[in-house]
Order: sequence, then structure tokens, then C-alpha cells
Amino acid sequence: MNLLLSPSTSLTGLTSTSPNHASRSFTLPCNPPPAYVPAVTSLLASRGLSPHGSVRARGDLQEVLDSIDDAGRIPLLRYLDNSTSSLGPYLNNSIYPSAAGWNSAGTPISSKSDQWSISSVLAPPLAALVALENFYLSPQTPSDVDMLSSAFVPLYAYSAFLHVKRQGRIHHPFESGVPLSHPFWDEALKATISDMNAAGWSPSTPVPDSVKESLMYPESDDVYLACLYLLELQSSEPTPPPFEMEDTTFTSLLTASDVALYQIAVILEDKNSGGAPSSTTKKTLDAWVAAADQNVESLWDDSTKRYVNSLISGSENASTYTPIRNQGSMSDFTPLFGLYSEIRFKSLSTPDYFMPEYKLDSMVTSVLSSSASISFDCGGENPYPTVACGLVSTDDQRVDPVLNYYASRGFEEQQALGVAHFLRNQTLDMVCDSETGDCTFGTVYEYKTGDAIEDAECPNMNSAVAAATVASLLSTELEFSFESAPPLNNSWVLVIIVCELFLVFAISVTCLVLSINLFRKLRRERQNEEEGRLVYEDQVEFEGLLAFDQSGILHGDEEEEEEEVVKQPSMWNIIMSVGEHLSPW
Repeated sequence: MNLLLSPSTSLTGLTSTSPNHASRSFTLPCNPPPAYVPAVTSLLASRGLSPHGSVRARGDLQEVLDSIDDAGRIPLLRYLDNSTSSLGPYLNNSIYPSAAGWNSAGTPISSKSDQWSISSVLAPPLAALVALENFYLSPQTPSDVDMLSSAFVPLYAYSAFLHVKRQGRIHHPFESGVPLSHPFWDEALKATISDMNAAGWSPSTPVPDSVKESLMYPESDDVYLACLYLLELQSSEPTPPPFEMEDTTFTSLLTASDVALYQIAVILEDKNSGGAPSSTTKKTLDAWVAAADQNVESLWDDSTKRYVNSLISGSENASTYTPIRNQGSMSDFTPLFGLYSEIRFKSLSTPDYFMPEYKLDSMVTSVLSSSASISFDCGGENPYPTVACGLVSTDDQRVDPVLNYYASRGFEEQQALGVAHFLRNQTLDMVCDSETGDCTFGTVYEYKTGDAIEDAECPNMNSAVAAATVASLLSTELEFSFESAPPLNNSWVLVIIVCELFLVFAISVTCLVLSINLFRKLRRERQNEEEGRLVYEDQVEFEGLLAFDQSGILHGDEEEEEEEVVKQPSMWNIIMSVGEHLSPW
């Protein structure tokens, strides 16, 4: 099978009809499917299918946009079933509880929806970037512009919620880019575990063994129990939240999302769309980009020369930041993807977003040199593992294609093309056979062998996320641009031309009528003047003759000769005379 077609073919086979729109389909996480669809699955599938012009790319994105609630939140998961499973609040082979486990009554996404969610745990802010790149890869027809316009409002609402209510932070480990199986969480949740034990809390239903068999289940039971404990506490939305963290992946993706939203606003304005955002909205987006940039840059740690996650405690006005060092994860490279982007050069007024050389050198060193303090070159031939070398045994090292995709895109944006292409090609070779085109779409892969790890939740090695990631890696070199529209669209140009022609015609007719009336008036005045002159001359001649007779009778031969008066023609009479000869009337 052709390698270019293999991922899209696999995604096409993971299709389900939308419960809300019979004419629309979306991508399932795998087949047989679990009881939920993660938002990131739909978003990556939409991005992976868009280069192939798939209508399903729109369907996957729209399913995510339809899941947004009144507060502007996009949930982490969309549940396809609200009933209690055989495990009560848990799901087989999954770290995520069932819909009933999140909320005893279930939370409908909307009054018209047959899907459920819990909005207190949010999806990564990737939707705006996917919407923008889908448009770049589309034929950019008026229909594509309308799709972009309709997506802007919910995307703007989600960014507004994350900036105003969350300040770009995560409130639950499920929202982080660091996998729950990473030893990072032993340190990050230490305070939460202490509070949980002090409160004597335990789940009402013990965690079953099938949940603990999930690939994403942490090494420590306390870490997973702390996640359930936080879910219960968050149901009442306490202030301050019981857990808060600046996450490198979440915060970086928010930055990329804000930049994408700004560029969408520029496109809609250029395309003369009726939904084009106002100048005030663009200023707000510009401010959000600056705030998100600052949040990401605050995560740079000079002591380790890398970006690190930072725990936050205390009130909003008196927060304490505690960076978690020496717990390296591939998610730490996401700022390359989110903070520094070519899109900025096409939209923002002051683009200064190439990473400083000393930072880039340090991050390149950590993936190329095994002697770096935090290194991902653990001696294998496969792509870089999720966990930095030395934190877990080499046998337990795993590779997450999604995190490698973020890192590859980031290094490419920074023109570190050698690292970017190596990471991309190694990831593609790990998932697919370049000669036969056969692919094994696992959830995660073994670092030493490159083999997909068997996942009981997706046993048939047909993970939609892996297939979508491969499809996206194959299209990273496509040009992201759009054709600028004329100042006015065709319909308005036609209206203006018709109006101009009508105005010219009206002016011409008016001038013609006025000219006719003017010449008629001037002719009448000329005739009246001529008649008056003739009458005057006759009267003068008559009076002269009468005076001559009277003077001859009364005075004999005495006669006075009168000086003849010659009337000179005026300039106006000359002009009117010429006009009379030229006039057709």
C-alpha cells in the first residue's frame, strides 16, 4: 500500500455517523471503539484528513466545536454512552471513568445531543490551529471561508475562557501533555496525595484490575487516586482550585491557538466575510498572544536550560511558582511548536519569535547528546522516548508519536532541519514500512524495538491518533498560505458597476434635456428681441416722418437734418446669432 494513502485509509475505516447530524460522520479512536471520543483524536484526525480533501475532516472538527458549552469550554472527552458500565464508574482498560463516574446524572453536551461530557476537564487548545491549517490545505472556496467564519465564534469563546478564567493553566493531570504514566506525577501530585490521605478520602468503588492494566495507568496507585480525588473536588469548582499548573504543552498550544485565531481574523477580513471580527476583537487577540507568550517564557529554567512545568499554589494575587526540574519529557519541546511559528510573520505586527540561539542550542543538545544533563538519546535507534533517559529503565521507555510530531514541527519552525527531519523520518519508519507501506498504528511504541505496544483498549492496532499523526507528518512541508481576495467580492463589484452605469445614464439624459430646454429658451428670447427691434425701428421711422411733415408746414423751408444713429450689435447678440445657426430647432 502507498505510504501516503495508508493513514487516510485507516482513518476512513474508523467512521461513525454523528448522533446529532445524520449526514455527518466522525472518526472513532479505534475499532472496536471505547465509550468515548477524546477531543484530541477528532482534532488530529481532522488535520490528518484535510490534505486529502476529505469531507470528514470538517465533520471531525465540527463535532468538537459542537461540544462547547455555554461557558465556552471544550471538554476533554465526548461520551457516546451515558449508561453505567459493568464496572460502575469505571471503563474497561481505560484511565478515564465512565460518564456516570464523572457525574451521577451525566452531562449532556447540548439539549439536542446524544453525547455527554464533563466540562471541568478541558481539551488541549488545538482546535483553532487545526481549523486554520485545514483552511490552508483546502481549495479555499467560499464554502471553506464560511466554515472558517462559523468556527471563529466558538474558538474565540474557548480562548476567552482559558485566558479569563484559567490564565492558561491546567486544573487536572488529564489536561497535561505529560502522560500519566510518567514518573513526573509522583512529584507533581505529592501535595494532593498528602491532602487526600489527610482527608481519609477513597473512591466509593475500588479501582478494578482492568483499569490498572491500561497503558496509561501510572506506576503508583496514589497518583491515579489523586486524579479521582481532584475530579470530585472540581465538581464544585472551588476557588482557588485544588490543583493548578503551568503546563508546557497546554500553554504552548494555547499560544499557537491565539496566533491562529488572529490569522483567521485576518483571513476573514481579507475575504470580505460577513463574520469578519472587529478591530477591537483583533486587539484582544493580540493581547492574548502576548499574555500566552509570557506564560510560556516564564517556564524557561536557566538552571536546567530547558522549559519545565511549574506548580502554582496560593491565591491569584499571591501565587507561588514551583518549577519541577529533572523530570524530562518530550512534552517539554512543545514550546518550539507553539511559541515560535511562521504564522506570526504573516499576521502579527511585530514578529520577533525565533527562539534565542542559546535556548535552541540547549534543546538540540538534549536530543542529540547522551551526555546532556537531561537527554533523550538513550542509545536506541528509534525516535526519542517520552521519558528522559535515566528516569525509568530502558525496557520501560515508550515513544509517543504525537509528542514527536510536536517536537518535529517545532524544530522545523526554528530551521533546525536536521533534527526535525531525523525525528520525522524515524517516527514514520517506526510506524510504517517505507517499502511496503504497511503501518501498525499503535497507541505507543517500545523504545528499544520500535514495536507497537499492545493496548487492551484498542487491541487491533488501528489507533486513529497514530494514523492521523503519520498523515500530518507526511504533510508538514506543504505551504500554508491563502490567496488574497480583491477589495470587494464579485457580487458587490457587479452592484457598483450597475449603479455607476445607471448614474452615468441619468446624468446624460438630464444634460440632454437641459440642453434642449436651454436652446429653446434662447431661441424664444432671440425671436422676442428681434420682434422688439423691428417694432422699435418702425416706431422711430414713423415718428421721424411725422416730425418732418410738421416742420415743413409750420416753418416753411427750414429743415434741420437729424444725425442718424447707428445701433451697434452687442457680443451677446453675436453669440446668439451663431447659436441660432448651429441649433437644430
